[in-house]
Amino acid sequence: MFIKESCIVEIYTKNTESFSVGRVFGQDEDSVIFENIDVQGKITGYYVMKKNIISQLHYHTEYLGKIRKYMEYGKEHPYSNWFSLKPVALNRGGSLILQVLEYAKDNHIVITLETDQADEPEAGYLKEMIRDTIIFSCLDVSTAQLSEEITISVQDIVFIEFESIDNLLLQYANTALTIH
Repeated sequence: MFIKESCIVEIYTKNTESFSVGRVFGQDEDSVIFENIDVQGKITGYYVMKKNIISQLHYHTEYLGKIRKYMEYGKEHPYSNWFSLKPVALNRGGSLILQVLEYAKDNHIVITLETDQADEPEAGYLKEMIRDTIIFSCLDVSTAQLSEEITISVQDIVFIEFESIDNLLLQYANTALTIH
């Protein structure tokens, strides 16, 4: 599956009642990285997902027309400048999921990930990568405190959100609460 680049798109996964909006940042044969676009047309993070969990893509909808107008407005008004995405360099030749995991570990950032086996996503820090397995230190999103460590097979990961405003705020709270 090839996904059109440089345009915004509605992305539907297994849950076809809801969707996200994004713009392709990069893709390989198995995965795609999107810039996440929120309901106000602001780019609020990145996420990588396996292409096999995408059930539908829509490029021309009335909703996307509205979001494009919001994005135009945001470029002309300073409210959109309070948060900007950190540039992320990726190697076009390697696995995007592995590269994002390495980036998260090297930069010690909070990520949110989903596996094809879990019902709920987990937010936290990638503590260690051992071959095709990661040790993940989970954060309780309601308290920003570390809760448990889990072991996850890399091949089971279908979605990773990174450098998002939600994850940056959670990391800030976790760090600030840990210091005191």
